[in-house]
Amino acid sequence: LWIYGPSGSGKTAYITSVLKEMEQSTGRFRWVALNCWIDNTLYLLADRISREWRVLDGHGMTTVSKLRAIRKFTADRPAIILLDELDKLAPKERNKVLYSLADLGRVSLICISSSMDSAWELEERILSRLSPKAIPFEAYSVPELTSILKQRIGSASYEEEAIERIAQLAGGDMRVALRLLKNAVHAAEC
Repeated sequence: LWIYGPSGSGKTAYITSVLKEMEQSTGRFRWVALNCWIDNTLYLLADRISREWRVLDGHGMTTVSKLRAIRKFTADRPAIILLDELDKLAPKERNKVLYSLADLGRVSLICISSSMDSAWELEERILSRLSPKAIPFEAYSVPELTSILKQRIGSASYEEEAIERIAQLAGGDMRVALRLLKNAVHAAEC
């Protein structure tokens, strides 16, 4: 899957929620979420996967040996690797990461980025190998943000205009809206 959309549109939160739900209901696969802004090389990503899945201790091992151990670990049951902020990888490194991870066998990839541009920048052989299904996420509308903020507030008292103003100021970004709400609550308490 190639999931794309603006910051704060709920891409990561939604996908991780679905994966957790699937894992609880089926228990038939493993998954790991990785942030490519933090782990920005194939070596770091393979190291993180091997540590998360407790495949090996990872110290002093090469990228190839880590990938080999991950392939062996996932041979008995399918796995999903979630690559968040994939567009933060340099194009050459992105190609290398996707080529190597797509070669792991029973591993599916979920790529999250801010746009489809980073997918179209892939080498043709990698794009062909992946054949990703694109799923766009749109920025939240002001009414959607307002509704979500009201749910977060629950039974606490608030002014309708203040919540709508926060939703307008957030520019479609849920994280910004929640931060603004938190700051407004903090200011009201002081």
